[in-house]
Amino acid sequence: MQAQIVDLGLPSGTLWNVTNESGFYDYDSAVRKYGNKLPTLDQWKELNRFCKWEWIGNGYKVSGKNGKFIFLPAAGERHCDGNKYRYVGSRGYYWSSTPCDSGEAWAISFGLDGTSIARMSTGRDALCYGKSVHLVNN
Repeated sequence: MQAQIVDLGLPSGTLWNVTNESGFYDYDSAVRKYGNKLPTLDQWKELNRFCKWEWIGNGYKVSGKNGKFIFLPAAGERHCDGNKYRYVGSRGYYWSSTPCDSGEAWAISFGLDGTSIARMSTGRDALCYGKSVHLVNN
C-alpha cells in the first residue's frame, strides 16, 4: 500500500508522509529499512522553522502555511529491555538520517512543554533505544 503524502508548502518542496511508520526502530534498522525516505536533520529543521506546531492531546499537529498538516504522535520511546516504553503521550522521539559523530546520530525530540523541537545526539548502536519514524518523499 502506498503511503499518503502531503505538500506542506515548504521551500525545499519536501513532501511528508501523512502518518508515522508503525513501531520503534534503532538508528541502523531505520536507515537500513527506509534509506533516503528517513528525513535529514535539515528537513526536520525546515519543518520546525516554516510550520506551525500545535499540541493536540497526544502529539503535534504540524501545519504548513497552505493549511495542510501532518500529525506527530508523542509515542515516547522504547527503552532498554525491548518491552518497556517511556514518555508515551507526553514526548515524541524521531530519527533523522543524519549521522553525528562516530556511533551517534541526530534524533528529534518534542514534548507538551513547548512547540519547538530539540535536536539531540543519541547512541545509534544502542538497540534498546527505539524511536519513531516519520518519512518524507523527496
